[in-house]
Amino acid sequence: MRQRGHFPTADFGEELDATALELRYRRHMKSMVFILPRQRDGLASVEKALTGPRLQMCLEKLRGRGCVDLTLPKFSVRQAFDLKDVMPRLGIVDVFIRGLADLPGFKAAEVASPTSGLSGQHLSLAVHCASVQTREKGHKAGPWTDTPRLKFTVDHPFLFLVISRSPEAVLLMGSVRKIRLPYI
Repeated sequence: MRQRGHFPTADFGEELDATALELRYRRHMKSMVFILPRQRDGLASVEKALTGPRLQMCLEKLRGRGCVDLTLPKFSVRQAFDLKDVMPRLGIVDVFIRGLADLPGFKAAEVASPTSGLSGQHLSLAVHCASVQTREKGHKAGPWTDTPRLKFTVDHPFLFLVISRSPEAVLLMGSVRKIRLPYI
């Protein structure tokens, strides 16, 4: 996708050695933020340096709206995560234990276990699936005649985030590690 427009951008030089651009979704208080390392092979160092407080500080810098020539590859990312090992570390244990799980919203009949004698429902699996796909539909170039002050060309591995502005939260975060050329 190639587009000229007015987008919030930021230079995260001191914090991450990267630049960023925010694409706001049309009807929602949500955005996609692209964090592009300055070095073509800099994604690992950006990921290593990215802490929660540092990310928050960087996102607060995305306030200006300068004229930008944006070149962005179409991409699709899909990932599934097994949460059964993660949830107990967050203190969520009982839902996986027959007889201790409290799942009142489930309507299936209770089944007694022939080995333990315990009855009741429980979770045997917890999976989180996330999918992101970019497309050009809905993003049209504006009537700006300004000379772009910035070229933002995403042509090497990068981070992306889907964020909410109200309330402020990171909804999804991921990376694209391989870009197939030609990508536009």
